[in-house]
Amino acid sequence: MRDKITSIPGFESFHGNPGRKFCKVNEELLLVCGSQNIFLVDLKSYQLINKIQCPYITTLYKISNEFVFSGQQNGDIKQWKINGRDTILFSYKNEGHPSGIWSFFELNNIIYSGSEKGDIKFWE
Repeated sequence: MRDKITSIPGFESFHGNPGRKFCKVNEELLLVCGSQNIFLVDLKSYQLINKIQCPYITTLYKISNEFVFSGQQNGDIKQWKINGRDTILFSYKNEGHPSGIWSFFELNNIIYSGSEKGDIKFWE
């Protein structure tokens, strides 16, 4: 086990949030999800850049250096655009699944998503 190098300030409200996931955007940026927020972190300075309200988030998945999917507890899928050091909601799929989305996977330019009820969908 490694020793802790530093802590990232600004995550005080992060305690107790289920479904914490990390998603490296590029060499400089990291997205972290809690159940109510997406946090954008600078990997070089270890500083919190932005906190985006996103209720009931369960997972994050990087599509490219510009786009990330979030899976929601209610089955919705949100696509986020990383624009420099900002994160913007790009598109929204209402009821992508009948229950919470817990995983994404990409193969041959097709995105697969799976929910807690065991259904799998794919998106081009």
